[in-house]
Amino acid sequence: MSQVVSRIGRHLTGGIAAAAFVATFVGCESHQLTRDLAIVATNVDTGLPVDGVRIAQHVEGGWLQGLADDSLVTTGEDGRASLSASRRDASWLVVRPGYEPMVVEFANGSSTPADTGAATTTLDWNTAVETGMLELEMRPMRTRSMRITVLDADTGAVVPHATVEHCSTSYLDHEIARTLFGVPVAITTTADRDGHATIEVPDGMETVIRVGATGRIGSEVRLDPRRSTGVPSEMCITIAEPHYEPTRVIVLDRRTGEPVGGVDLIVGLHDPETGELRSTGVWTTDVEGLALLMKPGAGLGTIEIRAGDRHSDEFRLVEVRSPDLPAIVIEADAFD
Repeated sequence: MSQVVSRIGRHLTGGIAAAAFVATFVGCESHQLTRDLAIVATNVDTGLPVDGVRIAQHVEGGWLQGLADDSLVTTGEDGRASLSASRRDASWLVVRPGYEPMVVEFANGSSTPADTGAATTTLDWNTAVETGMLELEMRPMRTRSMRITVLDADTGAVVPHATVEHCSTSYLDHEIARTLFGVPVAITTTADRDGHATIEVPDGMETVIRVGATGRIGSEVRLDPRRSTGVPSEMCITIAEPHYEPTRVIVLDRRTGEPVGGVDLIVGLHDPETGELRSTGVWTTDVEGLALLMKPGAGLGTIEIRAGDRHSDEFRLVEVRSPDLPAIVIEADAFD
């Protein structure tokens, strides 16, 4: 029995990727072979045809970069299209708004339906050749409810009325360097007085959840549908209050390496959302070039060096956190 070995090549014409398929029989005879398969795309729930399903080839080294219209096969109103394919390493990206994206791979053996969230299905090549048909069962995009509880990172107490924002994209977006379904929309809700918020998370999509509250440092969580844990029905997310962190600094002359006294250190507090400067404090180094200052943590603080007519580039600042001294919470009104 002849064995099919195929190679997949890629040709670039005018910057648009197009796939060329070459298949070679190894046995008594050798000749070129491709198969024209009739695509039939149907809704897995209703059995009705699905139009506008776009199919692009996976090429060696990664996903087809860019999905130009003339590099795709697209189903018509009857859910049908025609695709020329060869056996070896045949792998296809199938996308349609409102349906879970999936990767179709050919193999010798029984077909394996796509797992929810995994978005990969394996089809039997021999069956496809015998029937001349490639059947695509499109799974409508579904969502599941997920309850978020917002907690204080220090005390574990609930944080009422926090803002919970989530945004979902296909995990394939990163691999093909574009968005499959356009610019993702961020959906925002507000937690109740008990710190609870319920969001609808789509299956088969990567979802980023961002939680924040006035005067607190926001947190971000990513949900990957490909992980075995899937999407949990409940999740606790902690957010912390920003703190002034005791920080010992020494100012050195960059040229000589000697400590410099009498240098003013302007410490700025910046808004966690806009980055705007909200307030400043001033500390001055002693004769040994040392100062103990309170610097805002979580990336909200900046230090500026001022020393008369000397330029700040003439100095080197060395910072050392002081865990032996307690941090001080930055109150919300400091950002007003």
